[in-house]
Order: sequence, then C-alpha cells, then structure tokens
Amino acid sequence: IIVIPAIIGITQIFKKFGFPNRYLPLVNIFLGIFAELLVLADVRAAIMGGIILGLSAAGLYRSTKVILSRK
Repeated sequence: IIVIPAIIGITQIFKKFGFPNRYLPLVNIFLGIFAELLVLADVRAAIMGGIILGLSAAGLYRSTKVILSRK
C-alpha cells in the first residue's frame, strides 16, 4: 500500500520535467510493475500486481485532484 503514494510522487517528478500528461498512466503502470518485480519472484504475478498498483495510483491521484478542485 505504501508503494502507491511513491508511484504518485515519482509520476509527479516525470510531470515536472515536461512528460506528456496522456502518458502518465503508462508511467504509473510501469512503475508498479517495476516495484512488484523487486518483491516477487513470479514474473506473471508481478506484472498483474504492478498493473493493479499503477492503475490504483492513477485513480487515487485523479480522485484526489477532482475532490480538491471542487468548490
């Protein structure tokens, strides 16, 4: 669970360096897969878990952004 905020933070670094916003969800997914590969020996499980982590990070970021932008 602590990996999701880390993925969001790293994605923000990509964003500050001018990485296009439309590719940020892919960055989230690749970061999630990388994080899972560091922990799990089973590559298929790491890929599936990484996709879930990456999409969760993207959704958490989007949800927080929408909630905070409403007046």
